[in-house]
Amino acid sequence: MKKFLSLCQEIKTSDVIKGGRVSFVFYFFLTHILNLVWHFNQKLTRIIAARLATPKRFLIKNKTGYFWVSPFNDSMTVSADYYDSQLVNWLEKPPKKRIFVDIGAHIGRYSILAGRKYYKVVAFEPNPAIFSVLENNIKANNLEEKVNLHKVALSDKPGTVLFTVDDIYSVASGISDDGTGLPVSCALGDEILKGVNFEEIDFIKIDVEGHDREVLNGLNEVLTKMPMGSFIMIEFDNETAKTLKKYSFEFVKSDGGLNHLFEKR
Repeated sequence: MKKFLSLCQEIKTSDVIKGGRVSFVFYFFLTHILNLVWHFNQKLTRIIAARLATPKRFLIKNKTGYFWVSPFNDSMTVSADYYDSQLVNWLEKPPKKRIFVDIGAHIGRYSILAGRKYYKVVAFEPNPAIFSVLENNIKANNLEEKVNLHKVALSDKPGTVLFTVDDIYSVASGISDDGTGLPVSCALGDEILKGVNFEEIDFIKIDVEGHDREVLNGLNEVLTKMPMGSFIMIEFDNETAKTLKKYSFEFVKSDGGLNHLFEKR
């Protein structure tokens, strides 16, 4: 019931700029019904989504910002005001809000929020299809001057990697570990971020579906030079914590799940 009330509240507070409100409400609830099916039978979900496939897109505006969303994928969830509601509050932590780095930007939820709070945002998203949505969302929010976008993955060495794309649950897309996937460019964070002052990076958000350690290993100079009182949000494991400890990042809090916040002290 709580989930249903959250969905109703999201509908109530969302303006449909393009695509038609009645149509949006229909696809919004149908997409969330499919999300429920996903947790029990992913194969069936993919079959149903393929049968119901539509090129229809909607431009919506909620409290977070403007988003282009499509039926039958997770864009309608990730764009919602209730999504990661606890985590987005972490963006307020740094006393100074100069540069925000969004590694695994997806459709731009965090980049859009940070674009209104920080002086500059640098965002990375290697998935070509999602990058196109990210680009359109940044434009829809008039943040092109503040948000610098890169269609590249970050890792511990430059070159090309294989990237597994999930068209339905796209937040789970990531660098492949089984030798299959779409080839995408990758770079060292230290190299591609050289255009900004590392000492002014006050927050880094990393969401890279298990590739966290490789990303951190490519950020050696950045992590060394980030100022005291800066923060990193990342999915936790013991090796990640050990790596961050070397750069004086201490655990602050978690969301009760995988996401953890670290502060440089």
